[in-house]
Amino acid sequence: MPQIETFSHIGYKTPHHEVKMCEDRLIVNKSQQIYGVFDGATSASHVEINGLTDGAYIAAFFKEQIEQGDFTNQTAAEILAQTNQAFGEHLASQHPKVHQLGKNGPSGSVVLVKLQGDGIATYAQVGDCMLIEQTTQNHWHEWTVDSRYDDDLKYLKIAEQLAQKRGCGILDVRQEPEVMAAIKAHRAMSNVQKGVATGELAMNDFIHQGRIDLQNTQSLIMMSDGMADPDYDLQNTYIEAAKYMKMHSIEGYYNNLRDRFEQDIDWHKLKYIRGKHIDDASAMILNF
Repeated sequence: MPQIETFSHIGYKTPHHEVKMCEDRLIVNKSQQIYGVFDGATSASHVEINGLTDGAYIAAFFKEQIEQGDFTNQTAAEILAQTNQAFGEHLASQHPKVHQLGKNGPSGSVVLVKLQGDGIATYAQVGDCMLIEQTTQNHWHEWTVDSRYDDDLKYLKIAEQLAQKRGCGILDVRQEPEVMAAIKAHRAMSNVQKGVATGELAMNDFIHQGRIDLQNTQSLIMMSDGMADPDYDLQNTYIEAAKYMKMHSIEGYYNNLRDRFEQDIDWHKLKYIRGKHIDDASAMILNF
């Protein structure tokens, strides 16, 4: 059984104002050796379910189902597909009005790892939660793909341009029609061009999945996109974050990340373009 390090922190809309609630969840099922990170998407419809934002609700559902379910003979991809289907059925029966929102309803990104035994792990992912491997030779490998990066950057660029025209900050235009239209266009591509956990069966066609021979694995690092290192491009951002986590701990990396964002608070001229001060940020390290 691996040694497990975890850390999760709620995000901040502005430097001193937390978001309404954390929409990340860490998934740990030690008895069946299933581990993961789920990142609920910020709501496009502002719906709440049982006192939770829709992003927090789907994240909590996945966490509960995977931590309490029986997946003894299944791979990570099968677990992801089964839990996603269960969520769609749950919404249809228990929250039909929310279910009718479709792609504008609850959604999220997730990465799962299942230790299958005999030195083999399977993994599965949709969205922008990521899986990095550190080998015993200290090589680094990114097993997953951030399929939301370009679309997120697209709506942020629209917000940045609009803010510059109006002489205000990105946060001031976050709810403007031009920006919301870009976000909704992004959502409309969910499980059409890029996979997202929504309860739609079409998600299965977009699961990034595979097997890892753990013989030469030192660590597996999973994280939500809130842990991405903003000083690096997409090719390096998650690997560099993982390297810092391994050297200084996940919390140590988060503190460093927070310090950089707290020095970047001129919303009229941001160094790190973003839609909130700091996103929810969560990570898990499995050390073998």
